[in-house]
Amino acid sequence: MIKENFIFYKPKDVVSGDFYWYLINEDQKGLLLACADCTGHGVPGALMSMVGINILQQLSVERKMRSPGLILKYLNAEIKNSLKQNSDQSIQRDGMDIAIIHLDLASNKLTYAGDNRPLYIVRNREVIEYKATKHAIGGFTKYDQAFEEVKIDLQRDDLICLSTDGYADQFGGPEAKKFMTKNLKALLVKIAHLSAAEQMVELETVFNNWKGRHMQVDDVLIIGLRL
Repeated sequence: MIKENFIFYKPKDVVSGDFYWYLINEDQKGLLLACADCTGHGVPGALMSMVGINILQQLSVERKMRSPGLILKYLNAEIKNSLKQNSDQSIQRDGMDIAIIHLDLASNKLTYAGDNRPLYIVRNREVIEYKATKHAIGGFTKYDQAFEEVKIDLQRDDLICLSTDGYADQFGGPEAKKFMTKNLKALLVKIAHLSAAEQMVELETVFNNWKGRHMQVDDVLIIGLRL
């Protein structure tokens, strides 16, 4: 059972190329969750997000898919079809980086698959990182690309985190450098014991303090779930 969750969502512009999507099984015992970063931001990114969400709905609702790896495989194929990326000569190379998990809430088992976006689980003040397949959805990725799945036995009080790269890539600080993934992981450990509401406040505060007077460089999305 999910105790609490947060979604830290901070678009760079009015609309965003980052999106999240979820589906709860009809029996209420399973959850599909996706966290995605589409090519670009603003209107171009938002249009790509709409395409991605529509395909995820088709695959999960109409075709009843629950395997994250299989969903990514067919998402890639459908994106390439939708954007006519079926030949090496195609100049349309938009796509997305995405992580998908399926949570079996009855058994506390998680299945993960990702392309260029990892899964983090904070447990006992450490971050366990599950790395993604190094292929994007769409673009130059081959039509029948397979995506590896990882199955994980969850423990009580695990903090499950998915994110796009916007937080880690934000420039700021005294030397105008990127925040970096290592600092994001350290921050997740630091806030893991807090409530979801408090975690949101800390993520916002740290981000704004780091950014300072710099422009936001990308859309930002971090999702956290606690069992």
